[in-house]
Amino acid sequence: MTGSPGEGGLLPRCLDMIFNSIGPFQAKRYVFRLDDKNGVEVQCEVDALLERQKREALPVPKTPVGNRRQIDPEIADMINVQDNCKLEDVDEDSVYSVFVSYIEIYNNYIYDLLDESPFDPTKPKWNNCGTPLRNADLTFPQSKILREDQNHNMYVAGCTEVEVKSTEEAFEVFWRGKKLSYFLK
Repeated sequence: MTGSPGEGGLLPRCLDMIFNSIGPFQAKRYVFRLDDKNGVEVQCEVDALLERQKREALPVPKTPVGNRRQIDPEIADMINVQDNCKLEDVDEDSVYSVFVSYIEIYNNYIYDLLDESPFDPTKPKWNNCGTPLRNADLTFPQSKILREDQNHNMYVAGCTEVEVKSTEEAFEVFWRGKKLSYFLK
């Protein structure tokens, strides 16, 4: 699915084709907003700009001066696809945004692998009385619910969906979820 170092698999190739095809027609971040019911709302440019400014004002981890965002070395070779495939008949009168999510179905439970508040076994868990919980009492991430939207399409309610603007960014989000997937098992 992901391929091996030096030879990208299905996922990096598909992502690369999507972004090669819609590259010049991508909407700016936060123009499209997901409504948690498997739908999309379109914001005006002013609201999108305010949302971008608000998000950019949040503290960001420091990176070395002069370096752009570094790609995780574990995935750098897998996403370096040289195919340059693209869809020729993209509607040039439309704008596009790509949102990704990553869920895992395990023992009939649905887990959101991009949830920002996952289970952390290194931190002690405490009950309401202030006493530590035993290992058997540890709580894992909350299972999500499968729902049907108004068009009879199935979706995972409350799932984290991340807007991405490049193959590299999408694959980094995937890799972050993949690491949590290994941890949950």
